[in-house]
Amino acid sequence: NEAEVDDAVARWIWYHRYRSCITAEINGVPVGIATIYPQPYEKIKHQSELSIIVDGNFRNRKVGEKLMKHLFH
Repeated sequence: NEAEVDDAVARWIWYHRYRSCITAEINGVPVGIATIYPQPYEKIKHQSELSIIVDGNFRNRKVGEKLMKHLFH
């Protein structure tokens, strides 16, 4: 839905500043994003959250798998 898209875009913009997100493209078209959300607090800084979003029209093409591999290599 539109609110989810707006939220994902806002998060992408924010975390792009910290180089903790990547975008998957096919033929120059963004088709997925992956973001690692580091924790800002000392007590839990060893933890993070991960989000992967793939456009519904590009699912089952290993886009999410490639994003995961790129994040951890």
